[in-house]
Amino acid sequence: MALQNEGSVEIDRPIHEVFRLTNEDVAKWSIVVDESELLDGTEKGVGTRFRSVTEDHGKRMEFQGIVTAYDPPYASAVKLTGDMFDIEAAYSFEDLGQRTKVTPPSNSRAPPRPPSDARLLGLSRSSRLVRCASSLATRSFSAAISRSLVSSSMMLV
Repeated sequence: MALQNEGSVEIDRPIHEVFRLTNEDVAKWSIVVDESELLDGTEKGVGTRFRSVTEDHGKRMEFQGIVTAYDPPYASAVKLTGDMFDIEAAYSFEDLGQRTKVTPPSNSRAPPRPPSDARLLGLSRSSRLVRCASSLATRSFSAAISRSLVSSSMMLV
């Protein structure tokens, strides 16, 4: 079962700031990512591996990730692999002067069958679970990024 989710937002900040925050400080703006760490040191770019821990509605999940595209400040993409489902997210950034248009599509795919511990918890590959997964990359994106950028700017003053 797969679900695709797509939308665009415009953010009142220059493209390089939005790209940096979107790709390097995910735990600062995401409402579901609690932890994110590079597994390959500090190198950024295609092939970089990382780990993310999310929490959504009281459920914690760990994902192993890999950067699949990295073209600053115009595009980036990642693939996240978890026990319950996988997520592919590809962000595109369009320079609108002092504004940036961000398109964060994502695809979520449940594995062929839930892992045994998920079955014990009564979880399944329901469409609700996959819908929740697809929203991880897009829910409240504009507001969260904007708040983080405003907070960062206020600290610089």
